[in-house]
Amino acid sequence: MKFRIAVLFWLGLWATPFAMAAENMSAETEKVSDVRVLIDMSGSMKNNDSNNLRVPALRLITQLIPEGQQSGVWTFAQYVNMLVKQGKVDAAWKANAYKLAEGINSKGLFTNIEAVLKKSTWDWKESDDKINRSIILLTDGVVDISKDTGKNAESRSRILNEIVPRLKQAGATVHSIALSDDADKAFLRQLSSATGGWNEIAKDASQLERIFLKLFEKSVPVETLPMTDNKILVDDSIKELTLLVFRKEGAQTATLLSPKGEKFDQHTKQDGLRWRHEERYDLITIEKPMAGEWGVDAELDPDNRVMVVTDLKVRASRLPNLMLVEDAASFYVELAEKGETIRKPEFLDFVNVSLDRSSGGEHQKTIPVTDDGAGLDKHANDGRFSAKVGGQLTAGEYIYEMQVDGMTFKRSKTSTVRVIDKPIAVTVKEERAGDPAQYSLTLTPFAELIDPESLLLETTVEKQGGAAKTINIPRAGPGEWRLDMKVKAGDIYDVKISMQAERKGGRQVSYDLGSFQLGSGSVDVAFDHSDESPADIEHMIAKTMADAGLKSPMAHDEHPAEDKYAAAKDEHGADEHPAEDKHVAAKDEHDADGHDADEHDADEHDADEHDADEHDADGHDADGHDADEHATTDEEASAEGGDGHGDESPDWIMTAVKVIGLNGLLAGVGFFAYRKWFRTPKDPDSEDESEEKDGKTKEAKGDDKG
Repeated sequence: MKFRIAVLFWLGLWATPFAMAAENMSAETEKVSDVRVLIDMSGSMKNNDSNNLRVPALRLITQLIPEGQQSGVWTFAQYVNMLVKQGKVDAAWKANAYKLAEGINSKGLFTNIEAVLKKSTWDWKESDDKINRSIILLTDGVVDISKDTGKNAESRSRILNEIVPRLKQAGATVHSIALSDDADKAFLRQLSSATGGWNEIAKDASQLERIFLKLFEKSVPVETLPMTDNKILVDDSIKELTLLVFRKEGAQTATLLSPKGEKFDQHTKQDGLRWRHEERYDLITIEKPMAGEWGVDAELDPDNRVMVVTDLKVRASRLPNLMLVEDAASFYVELAEKGETIRKPEFLDFVNVSLDRSSGGEHQKTIPVTDDGAGLDKHANDGRFSAKVGGQLTAGEYIYEMQVDGMTFKRSKTSTVRVIDKPIAVTVKEERAGDPAQYSLTLTPFAELIDPESLLLETTVEKQGGAAKTINIPRAGPGEWRLDMKVKAGDIYDVKISMQAERKGGRQVSYDLGSFQLGSGSVDVAFDHSDESPADIEHMIAKTMADAGLKSPMAHDEHPAEDKYAAAKDEHGADEHPAEDKHVAAKDEHDADGHDADEHDADEHDADEHDADEHDADGHDADGHDADEHATTDEEASAEGGDGHGDESPDWIMTAVKVIGLNGLLAGVGFFAYRKWFRTPKDPDSEDESEEKDGKTKEAKGDDKG
């Protein structure tokens, strides 16, 4: 009996990873989403959002959030105001949010990001695996609570050292939008990177609606249908359909054509039809839509969406927000009906799943997502479709659109992935003009890609025409390294930086970040822009050079010399600067915001701004990261869409080794137990003979000793 228990436990260990994977596959869709939107109303928004496009953008996201989820909206400047009460989303909540969006203005003084983060998340203390928490933060500035720059720096530090760790512990994801080149990009990147969120730098306010759509899709899992040539196939399982149609300036409003040939527009009055008409988009909701092919008379736009409420759902693993060029991610898809995964062969035989990859508005590749038991796919015809994503991409932003075609029904899902060359963003900023000018150089490691605690930097500074000198860049926060320097007029300093750190799996990587100039203006480098060569050409070049015995220019030195970073992080003191080191600021010189509070006019203060009650909502906790467990990076993966043989993630390899080792131990214990307690009893006489022999042997040994 004990042997049977050991065997069953042994087999159970093998099944556990697959059972956990299947469970986590559906975890994301079973959660309730809690989305809290924070909108900057400081006076500087008059310049950066002169047409107040925050209003239609906010209306869009509040109307897109499905009923039954949770949400709230806060505005902030010097004070914080809860514009739309946090609570359960229903028809009344949406109507109220739509109306209250008109209250957004640009009359506030200062930009109190600390206060709005505190007050909007006062109830987020511990994680809750039943709720998916997200924050969408829109600002055009820096942490600015006072004319005293020291107080501003202290507030910024409290956010990064106190609030961010609390939000991370509570399972919250912070998505940030910088609506100005003057925004503290390094700060916003840290907010998002530390919590697994998305950071967006908007060129102008006209992008806000599409950015809010992107962040909505990252915050709330919804079912969507593909729109092909403005045609939509609606199946009979769909209970409600919401259509988002973007319009160019001056274009006419969209018109819908039902399967029966009926036409609908913004003026149509009909039960079950709601039409929100904005200057740049139409948002149409149809209850109980007729099954069949619907048509949309409007310009084609890749950001148009068709969202539905249905019992026939797609469970898809979430792709990572950020990947290095050499990374690959695992992507899984399952279909479910009324919460149960569909595994019937007679249904799945007619299902085809694929991923369409595009960048810059151009389609690049169609990746098959298969259930054939080959490569990444563990078991054939088990209802789980699998594919590899990434592995051979150049830096840039990619759109992946999953297409599920079941002949009588269709589904889709859009994901945005940013691919970068190096795991650190570098920002050079002229904080203050003058002679000397005040410059800062900030390094922000992407916590999703490397462990900031393992980061080692090697830095040299060289005044043009002078000698290079090794210096230390001080650590200014959990995810920030910052160098402050004063530069005389006409002087330019070249700062060369190389780095070493650990990936999540413990593998050491090193990169040459390049050279950055202090004295020639501000620059922001996130290493997310590819060169002009297409990916295929780059790999052809690399292969040709490899065949010729030359090192590929694409390769990174991932195994640096052991003594390269042998020195301690703080080996080089703050006094080790170039010859003109009297112009280099000490480590504690924190004027991070570079923002003069005097820019704000006192009359810009909005008397209507109020302090929000710190207990302004019955919020709930959420995790929101379970789906990411199936999108772990595979740094040694094959090409995107390949069969993936032998390309399992290093974490899975280690897990398999550990499981096999434990199984071997359990097998040994089971065999010992069997030999000891379950072997066939011997004849008592033979046992007596054995004892006699043992006794004689002992006596003989005793005689020998004597």
